[in-house]
Formats: sequence, C-alpha cells, structure tokens
Amino acid sequence: MIEIISSDDFFELQSKFKQVPFTQSKGWYKYLKAQGKRVVFFTNDKSDVRLLFFATTRALPVVNKIILFIDGEVYQDGLSEKFFKESYLALKTLGYSGIEINSNNPYIVEYEI
Repeated sequence: MIEIISSDDFFELQSKFKQVPFTQSKGWYKYLKAQGKRVVFFTNDKSDVRLLFFATTRALPVVNKIILFIDGEVYQDGLSEKFFKESYLALKTLGYSGIEINSNNPYIVEYEI
C-alpha cells in the first residue's frame, strides 16, 4: 500500500469512484479532523487506483504502540480475493502494531475471504 500525504490528492483520486461509503467521505474526514484525530490516506497504486481508503491512528498509552483503524474502503467492482489479500497484507509492512478493519460496504465474497 502507498500512503498519500495530501487529503486533496486523496479526494481527487476518490472522485473517480461511483460508490463511496459515508465513512470514507470528505464530510466524515472533516468530522474526524474536528475531533482531533490523526488521519492517514492509502491506495494500492497512484496511477492504477483500485483500492483507496483513509484510516485513523491511535496511540496506546503505556506500551507506546500505534493502531490503525480502517472504517470502510473505496474499491472497484470485480476485484479478486488475491488482490484484497495482497493489499491488506502489504499494510503489515507499514509498522503499525495492529490493524482493525470494519467494512461497511455491500457484501462480496472475494472481500470476505
């Protein structure tokens, strides 16, 4: 996964998708920022965007670990199980101590597997 630094770049890429869950909308992003949350942006590829999401991070007190929380994703129709698996496994290399994914997208078997 590739981290996108600018929220403007993220939402420009996102504008090319037909369906965006509310937890990935610009309004929800602004709500999270107003709460003081740290938001990070990711995509599978900047030139061939098939998966895109933003997430919040939380530091765990005492143990000094950072957890990544993903609520929903924006993705193209017809992606394979292999694509999802490879994309999410790539998140392990980013140094977060834990990753929580809560998808609120319509059910598809390839994603569930």
